[in-house]
Amino acid sequence: MNTTADQQNKAVRLSLVDILGHTAIALIAVSLLAQCLRYGITLSGSGQAINPGLLLVVEYSGIVIAPGMFLAFVKFLLNAIRSFKDEKARIQVVVYFLILLFPLIMPVLMATSAARAAVESEPISFRDEPESEQFMIGHDWAKANGPIKDSECLGSNDFNRGCRKAISERRNEQFEAGRKWAKANLPSKASECHGAPYFIKGCRNFFLEHLARPKPVGQGQFEGMTTAECKAEVNANYEVSAQLDIENGNPHAVESTSRRHWLPELQNCENYDKLRENTFMPEAYSRLQYLLGKIKAGEVVTEDEKAGMLKDFGEMSKIRDQPYRTAYLNMADEYFERQGGQYKEPATVYARISCAEYQTKIDELQKFDKQHVADMRALTRADGVVMNNIKHNELNRQRIDMLWDWKYYNDGAKAAGCQIEINGEAMLK
Repeated sequence: MNTTADQQNKAVRLSLVDILGHTAIALIAVSLLAQCLRYGITLSGSGQAINPGLLLVVEYSGIVIAPGMFLAFVKFLLNAIRSFKDEKARIQVVVYFLILLFPLIMPVLMATSAARAAVESEPISFRDEPESEQFMIGHDWAKANGPIKDSECLGSNDFNRGCRKAISERRNEQFEAGRKWAKANLPSKASECHGAPYFIKGCRNFFLEHLARPKPVGQGQFEGMTTAECKAEVNANYEVSAQLDIENGNPHAVESTSRRHWLPELQNCENYDKLRENTFMPEAYSRLQYLLGKIKAGEVVTEDEKAGMLKDFGEMSKIRDQPYRTAYLNMADEYFERQGGQYKEPATVYARISCAEYQTKIDELQKFDKQHVADMRALTRADGVVMNNIKHNELNRQRIDMLWDWKYYNDGAKAAGCQIEINGEAMLK
């Protein structure tokens, strides 16, 4: 009875080993197939005429490539150990060794094949003798009808070659026209290039080579433009990229590029306004508060200070509507009215609460502020890039709203003659 049970257990173990072994071999085979597909698509160029579904599968095939090659390496080691006693294992060692060499061999074969294809594809007959009648018909048809995509060329092989050659000539002409336009008009931004996709490509090409200027020394990553300006540049870049992909018969690339690059860069543009809001607004508010203090004290505001205030006012007017901006603009109204001698002191009504209650309110708001500052810093990497823009924006908006509440209770405490403590230090009445 025990012998039979042992034999059954052994059979189960052998069966499990066989299943794992076959699974490993299957994963290795899928890994090799995925690599072949990737090399094949790379060799074919832009992926033209390839099923978009297949392109999507190939894009995510990296999930199986690395595990498959790792299992091949494990198999190689195991068979290398067994090869000292098992002749069959020696053959498997050679097989798995070749599999491991595959990622190194294929690029060489691919380069050789590409070079041979390039030589074979040279239009020798076009230089040495006239092209066929069908070639010229296809070329003339494309000239007359202006097809945009190669896939619009429908006919014999020679007709299609002539048609595609005319399309290529048109694209080259547009590209050169775009470069010439940029050279003559000297656009200040790449987004000023407008027209057909290849015209824009040529224009942007000249701009990036000769007109693009590096950021001034000392200007940070998110300085020098607004979020709206940043988005305009990003959209202009990827809109023409999408048009070029569609013309080249690769619509799948549009979706992939949008997901991987276009949308993340648009989200990154939010950091331009965010940086200005987090740094400029409090500083501008403090500068204006200082000027109002001088006026109330009977001091004279200098011409430089007036010019600085007008510059701050213009910049603040461009910022999105929010409580901090509203508070600044209200204070600016007071500044202009006081400067013109037209200001009348309003009767401000504050909450009718005790000094202890004012202190409690201010303590709660300070605790709220510290927590939000800590949470926002936790979302920011050391290089200043925000990892979660949506959450960071929400925390920042809540904090700005809180600062207005803090000012209200702080001013109310002063008006009531309360001595308030902030961070353990008594503030002046």
